[in-house]
Amino acid sequence: MSKSLNLQRKPKGSGHERRAEILDAAQRILLRDGIERATVRAIAAEIGTSSTALYVYFPTRDAILLALCDRTMGELLLQFDALEATHANDLDKLKGFMAAYVRFGQTHPDAYRTVFSIKSQGIGAATHLAANPNETVGNAGPQLFGRLLALVERLVAAGTFAARDPVAIAETIWMLGHGMIMLTISMPQFPWKEPARAIEAATENLLAGLLKRD
Repeated sequence: MSKSLNLQRKPKGSGHERRAEILDAAQRILLRDGIERATVRAIAAEIGTSSTALYVYFPTRDAILLALCDRTMGELLLQFDALEATHANDLDKLKGFMAAYVRFGQTHPDAYRTVFSIKSQGIGAATHLAANPNETVGNAGPQLFGRLLALVERLVAAGTFAARDPVAIAETIWMLGHGMIMLTISMPQFPWKEPARAIEAATENLLAGLLKRD
């Protein structure tokens, strides 16, 4: 029996539901078939609608993929906001962010893999927005790194870190977090003893090397 088609727009007020449906379908195709097969036609077929109907919500295939990135990184931005509100000390904020970032990647492996499979293809916000100036997708990832960089800059300015290159420090912190996520989610069969403790130790060792000695 063929899949029934729903070619009509959702009722007014339910557009966010259709957008989420489109993003979920795109993620399934990405993980199952690879990014090359995540076309507008394939995404439309996955949810039983027409390609034309998708263009009501997203102008291009890249807009869909960048919105997927935004959805994942947007959740991390909310966690960053919570840390900013609950931690007065910038070093504690940084430790908390590192733990939250790694924990999120480990508990949302499909969403995390999706982001970096998209980014590995060179699909970026700058190129898309240049061609589609009225679009707003693709900004959550740069915003997240910008928040991390601003936090590191404050720690450098306060003399907490001995190193004077905030960008290099922020990139190193991100590299460590990303590496820990990818190692644990790509090797679930490994008998990890205490991954949470290992993550904490790795973070502590990195920050200890950055701290300014009296």
